[in-house]
Amino acid sequence: MLQPNRGAAYRQHHTAFFNWLFARHNRGAFIVRIEDTDQKRLVPTAPESILESLRWLGMTWDEGPDVGGKYGPYFQSQRLDMYSSTPASWLRKGQPIPAIAARSGWNRCAPSRWRARFRPATTVTAAI
Repeated sequence: MLQPNRGAAYRQHHTAFFNWLFARHNRGAFIVRIEDTDQKRLVPTAPESILESLRWLGMTWDEGPDVGGKYGPYFQSQRLDMYSSTPASWLRKGQPIPAIAARSGWNRCAPSRWRARFRPATTVTAAI
């Protein structure tokens, strides 16, 4: 996922490059998505600049904003309804929903040998 803002260019290209290498090495698909949900920091010309710079690096993708494919849309802001409908379907089916727990939640559920080694601020737990 590539963020079209000024501060993330190097980190994104670095991550995209290694994800591309991994996908190609494992005969997988490389899909480009643009993370544009932070509208305050969005630079309007950044999505095309991102794609141009990936092309300059010699990278190609199987799906993306300019290619299309079956896993679109490729701008995160166009996928928001998909994200909100998934937890609702879990609730209807009676399935657990992943939730972020405070450190106290981590301390209650993690074995003591883990607590001594890992001290996360938050952890993922299942709310039933």
